[in-house]
Amino acid sequence: MKYNKIVLAGAVLLMITTISCSSDDDNNEDLGNWKERSVFDGNPRSNAISFTINNKGYMGTGYDGDDYLSDFWVYDIEGDFWAQKADFPGAPRSSAIGFNINDQGYLGIGYDGDFELSDFLEL
Repeated sequence: MKYNKIVLAGAVLLMITTISCSSDDDNNEDLGNWKERSVFDGNPRSNAISFTINNKGYMGTGYDGDDYLSDFWVYDIEGDFWAQKADFPGAPRSSAIGFNINDQGYLGIGYDGDFELSDFLEL
């Protein structure tokens, strides 16, 4: 239990320190410094996980209102496109946690619609 709390605290700290917006000043008060980028090719969802490795953003799992999902995607910021990766091999889930340590992605815990999960996988 103590290990799960440490992992969760580390993941939250990592997410807080990596969230940022573009620094370009487009003088549009409605948009601020946000830029519209490529449209996500997968199903819209809530409670997905995400993390970054180098210049790529990874996103997967979640809940689309009907199903718990296990699909996984990568966003290439330089090419401005999404590509589907292999599905997450664990149970489909929402409310999981994902993070990067030393350029390796990790995903775990969450809820599968029936049970609170406690597994963790290295991607």
